[in-house]
Amino acid sequence: MNDLLEQGAVLVLDEIVRRAVKAKASDIHLEPKRDRLNVRFRVDGEMIEEQSVPSDIALELVSRVKVLARMDIAERRVPQDGQLTLSPANDTVHLRASTFPSSLGEKVVLRILSGQTLISFEKLGSTRPRRPRSGISSTARRLHRRERSDRRRQDLDAVLVHPPPRHEAHQRDDARRSDRGRAPRRSPRVRRT
Repeated sequence: MNDLLEQGAVLVLDEIVRRAVKAKASDIHLEPKRDRLNVRFRVDGEMIEEQSVPSDIALELVSRVKVLARMDIAERRVPQDGQLTLSPANDTVHLRASTFPSSLGEKVVLRILSGQTLISFEKLGSTRPRRPRSGISSTARRLHRRERSDRRRQDLDAVLVHPPPRHEAHQRDDARRSDRGRAPRRSPRVRRT
């Protein structure tokens, strides 16, 4: 029975990725619900409800993604990231996988890194950027090179969200508030002789 679920997870994952590539989606979201696993695609910035997977195969599907992305399948309490490559319909598709724990299970987001077509500048209503001429100063050429390398690195940047550190005075206030219900502390008396 377990082998059937594993084979089903392989087929379902390949079918989901094949449909996402066909729909020209940039992301695949697998979101656990009480009785199913929702599958949504991000197409042109809009989330589209695609299908749902029964709950009996949902855990196997998430485990399949984690194994292929070289993540720790036993760890379900912390977010994880990885990369994987699939070949549905004889096309090689590179994916970046991220898991995030939730109260109903693990959410999985698969970012499709290959198979995307680039939109031309003309379709966007813009003109093609000009390349620097050979007569431009070396400083301008260096700046242009730096801009190009920054654009290449943009895809690799990550944003970490963390609350600001609490000031020591706030921590003292919190400690005082928690002590209000208790008897006041008395400092030891020192006897002088």
